[in-house]
Amino acid sequence: MAAIKTLLIANRGEIAVRIIRAARELGIRTVQAYSAADANSLAVKLADVAVNIGPPQASKSYLAIDAILAAATAVRCAQAGYRTVVMSTDPAHSLGDSFDVELGTSMTPISENLWAHEISALHEMQRHWARLHEYAVEVFATQGLDEVIAEEVANPPGMDEIASLMWIKH
Repeated sequence: MAAIKTLLIANRGEIAVRIIRAARELGIRTVQAYSAADANSLAVKLADVAVNIGPPQASKSYLAIDAILAAATAVRCAQAGYRTVVMSTDPAHSLGDSFDVELGTSMTPISENLWAHEISALHEMQRHWARLHEYAVEVFATQGLDEVIAEEVANPPGMDEIASLMWIKH
């Protein structure tokens, strides 16, 4: 059986501290998963790596197995030397909260071999719309539509409204 090299701790308080101390004595690295309520806890300070897994409510952090596994997997891959990018399309910015950093429209370094990126649909649409629109016009034109009609049809329903809302936002 392979030796344990890194241990994920998804517990809190004194139990987490005891696990971290025992792991340290055995030469095992520790990754402490913590909620916003435990950000300043002793376990977070003692762990080799600490990863924020969500808000104070246990149902949205310690009991959210997907968040714990995603954070642990990303950290482990990066530690193993794999260049790892974690991406999210969550507009609530939970990925940034998990790593306790503010993420923008490009990759943000988190640690060695680990980057995070929150995909913004609004930003990507602004960035790529001209190319997508041009492609749609070409597709419609190849189907025999008049160029002017193809230009009009290439705008999905609601795009004018979305563009107006984007102007209001800025």
